[in-house]
Amino acid sequence: MAQLSSLGTPEQLRDPNYTPALHKAIPLGIQHVLAMFVSNVTPAIIVAGAAGFGFGSGSPDFPVLLYKDVNRHARLT
Repeated sequence: MAQLSSLGTPEQLRDPNYTPALHKAIPLGIQHVLAMFVSNVTPAIIVAGAAGFGFGSGSPDFPVLLYKDVNRHARLT
């Protein structure tokens, strides 16, 4: 809780329009972007693993499935 109080007073932290100082806001913004990236990539990794295409799965069909639609599109144009 000590780190949280260094961002501002309790009244400031309750104010939705409060903006912390720039030297504190930039690391918080970077942390927010990294958290959003992880939350978007994780479901895809979980679904791919459940489908058998996880990292190190060694599936022989993976390259075929990956490039199958690309080759089909090239033939159609």
